[in-house]
Amino acid sequence: MKKSLISIVLVVIILATCMLIPVNEVKATEEVFINKAQTATATLDEEGTLTINGTGVVGEGLDKTRYVSSYQKDIGENNISEDNEIIISEFWNGKNLYFEGKDVKKVIIGEGITGIENDIFNQCDNLRSIEIPSTVSYIGDKAFHYTYGLEEIKINENNTHFSSDSGVLFDKNKTQLINYPKGKTDTQYVIPDTVTNIKGLAFTNNGLVKTIQISKNVEQVESNAFRSCHSLENIIVAEENPNYLTIDGILYNKDKTELICYPSEKQGKTYTIDENVKTIKEYAFSNNYHLEDVDVSTVEAIERGAFYGIQTLKKVKLPEAITQMGTAVFSGDISLKEVTLPKGITKLEACTFTDANGLLKVNLPSTITEIGDYAFTGCSYLQELAIPVGTKKIGKQILQSCYKIEKLYIPSTVEEIGSLGEKLSNTDIYCKGGTFAQEYLEKNQYECKIDNVAPVMIITYSELEKTKQPVDVIIRTLESVAPIESWESTLEGKKMTKNYTQNTEEKISLTDLVGNVAQAEIKIENIDTEVPNILVTYEKVEGTNVK
Repeated sequence: MKKSLISIVLVVIILATCMLIPVNEVKATEEVFINKAQTATATLDEEGTLTINGTGVVGEGLDKTRYVSSYQKDIGENNISEDNEIIISEFWNGKNLYFEGKDVKKVIIGEGITGIENDIFNQCDNLRSIEIPSTVSYIGDKAFHYTYGLEEIKINENNTHFSSDSGVLFDKNKTQLINYPKGKTDTQYVIPDTVTNIKGLAFTNNGLVKTIQISKNVEQVESNAFRSCHSLENIIVAEENPNYLTIDGILYNKDKTELICYPSEKQGKTYTIDENVKTIKEYAFSNNYHLEDVDVSTVEAIERGAFYGIQTLKKVKLPEAITQMGTAVFSGDISLKEVTLPKGITKLEACTFTDANGLLKVNLPSTITEIGDYAFTGCSYLQELAIPVGTKKIGKQILQSCYKIEKLYIPSTVEEIGSLGEKLSNTDIYCKGGTFAQEYLEKNQYECKIDNVAPVMIITYSELEKTKQPVDVIIRTLESVAPIESWESTLEGKKMTKNYTQNTEEKISLTDLVGNVAQAEIKIENIDTEVPNILVTYEKVEGTNVK
């Protein structure tokens, strides 16, 4: 009994002692170099304060590893290099990823440091404050991009390049708003009258601000300035501003030809774009939490990431007038089931549907000549893909993680394939024999089904007898075929119709999904729309004056 009592007491003492130890206790770390030149060092103390001393640029020259993951949340965001390589994430190698997992709460940068490179404070989720000395003349535009808890940036008053006001980073004269901290707790923010330029990414990823007021003096709002402001409901622009305006909290340029930002937390399930809008700017609708149906039928250009990450989006109406679509336009739109792209599009850009994992079917126009890298990566419910006849180039990993795709058609026009993704062991892949597609598939150990048979067609006429009415010609096939110019085609591609108003003789070609061609002649001779000729004759009747 006594031993049991002693054991219980010991357990209580141990538990009580453990409760006194902070779960995230910060232990002092050794001094480490944080640039390749080894002129800058950092030390983390037990209070969570990271002190950086030395000279040069923090993070400069450190080796970076690049990798692609179809599930990384920031796909497409400033991650397309000049050679069109998609960089989904960047991180420091080995010990150079010094701050990951460290409970950094405050950063103090000493005099002598001249710059701060991008991403150096990534994963510092508890970082609240950073102090920057007078000697810093360079700050990367993504230096604080993933510091979600950062509440304030302090600049030494003797710095000749930067300044701060209420924790917000500006250039020295406060004409450029550079960075509004991601964790700043204010729900409303009035941009100072001195500001003429709101820099790209300035407010990106802030999760608390609900209303932003822009003064009459702002001349430029750069791309992505308000991207993924998760609580943003309303943008207000002074009426006197000659460059921008807002309607119902939505930001446009002054003549409303460009839609710049539709706030992430703006309410409403449906939205029809203003008829004046011709361009939807980068990430304009991205990460909205409510939209289900968007009609953009007057638009001519959709820029990168315009509808990125709208998890509620179910339907988008795209007009034939669209000739330009940027990268990652529908990336992460998990509620989209089917999309039909307009005929003006000639290239499906990189990451267009990446991680749109609810997508079942996409209808690509016959005008497509190139499929960009990772175009369908992560579309795990996509069931069928017919790459249009006329396509010459297929990018890298276009079907990576498309686990349920049942049929894939690669046409004879394809001359280059980066990679398809996994081995697609459950997918029937169709191609024409003797083509580059067959050569590629066999070389890379994909099973392919060779189809060298031209499509069989049945042609019917709505009227065979003489008629003054137009004649409909209907072509039916047993398999899907590519659309014919000026013919109305069903989405299944097995029925095409054309209305003829006059007698015609013409030859048509039908091309199946892998490039086999069948020809037929359309001959209409029974349309008669001519007014009958009337011959009138006169005879004189004897004994009368009647003729």
